[in-house]
Amino acid sequence: MRTISTNDIEKVEVIRGIPSASYGDLTSGVIKIERKIGVSPLQARFKADGFSKQYYVGKGFKIDDNWFITAGADFLDSKATPTDDFENYQRMTASIRSKKKGNLWSNPLEWRSTIDFSSNIDSKKNDPDNGTPDIDKYRQSRTRISLTNNFVYTLDKASFFNNVILNTAIREGFETIDQTKLVQLSGPRSFFH
Repeated sequence: MRTISTNDIEKVEVIRGIPSASYGDLTSGVIKIERKIGVSPLQARFKADGFSKQYYVGKGFKIDDNWFITAGADFLDSKATPTDDFENYQRMTASIRSKKKGNLWSNPLEWRSTIDFSSNIDSKKNDPDNGTPDIDKYRQSRTRISLTNNFVYTLDKASFFNNVILNTAIREGFETIDQTKLVQLSGPRSFFH
């Protein structure tokens, strides 16, 4: 949940154990998440509890009878514990998803395409009673941009293969860690010659 908004999830499928070879070389199960693509009214959501505050906005469009586009963005500000204001986590995400259906040589072809942006920021403030707030600091940021395409070509039932699937993905990530901490010696000092 640190990379996608729960408001954009349509369906979750959990496969325990070793999944089929169609998911790749996996040996410890799969959590398959399908995100919403389709016509939907403009949605805005604000959620707040003792641990977090979340803001979300999204909308689904119909371009023509066989083409749908959904866009959404959200911001999450989360705390590890409600009583600790000094450690928090923030996430920003934006996504544009497209689904287009058509025919190729009189067989159905479906094309799904997604552009995702996500940025996470972990930061730690320091308690003035336990640290040196003018010096001590910690901040980690992680940004990811991805473009994925999924083509599913359905063949005749008499064919050797039922479907031909082509998946492509391009991802770029940037990560920064910035930490400064004061470390000082306390207690008696010994000098050796």
